[in-house]
Amino acid sequence: SGSRSVAIHGESYNVSSAVLDCDVVVNLCKLKTHMLCRLTLGVKNMFGIVPGLGKAVLHSHALRPKDLAAHLARIYSIRIPDMTILDGILALDGRGPSTDGNARWDNLLAVARDSVCLDMIVTELLGLSCDSLETSREARKLGLGKPLEEIRVMGSASIGRFEIPSNRFYNLVPGFLGGIGRPFLKRVPRSNERCTGCGFCMRSCPVGAIEIRNGRARMSRRKCIMCLCCHEVCPESAVSVRTGIRG
Repeated sequence: SGSRSVAIHGESYNVSSAVLDCDVVVNLCKLKTHMLCRLTLGVKNMFGIVPGLGKAVLHSHALRPKDLAAHLARIYSIRIPDMTILDGILALDGRGPSTDGNARWDNLLAVARDSVCLDMIVTELLGLSCDSLETSREARKLGLGKPLEEIRVMGSASIGRFEIPSNRFYNLVPGFLGGIGRPFLKRVPRSNERCTGCGFCMRSCPVGAIEIRNGRARMSRRKCIMCLCCHEVCPESAVSVRTGIRG
């Protein structure tokens, strides 16, 4: 159906024409962790309205998670979904968003007309302050959602200890460094001893940063944009994501 350029909050984004032209948008997201954004909930899931390599371009321009979160909030505001359904029946914590994380049965189903409000409530349910999730914080800066005390919740849920990764290392990078700091500070995923050389990661990489050599995936530090597609699709949990100075 193609895409159209939409200017919003000082930025331009190519967005699916089908989403812009349809009558109703239902946003179905999965409750899972993410090594850069910490959690994938309603607001982040709307990144899907940016087709094809447009997502890769945004990843390449946003070294810090909080910069990516600002883009995600703006994209969400282009076409706010009419309903958001969060599937946390089978959820994922730990080193998400791939099989490197921990699958867990939490039996949570959450529904809301406002994705930002849903994200805030679920974040609190998982033991974090809603302000600690950057996508929610950036959305609130745009005037979206509501103050926590004004959100009305129907029903109840209880979730045990939920392991959420930290993205503190990447957010410590000074914003003025931009692309200058990326080659020195990015921690490129790499294959581990479980790699079978199946090529799933190579075929999923939007920038061609992976090749299979000697039966194992090799990631190019120069080309990698840290989108974590390889980490997400690997069927063997064979892609490791490093954080911090060491590792």
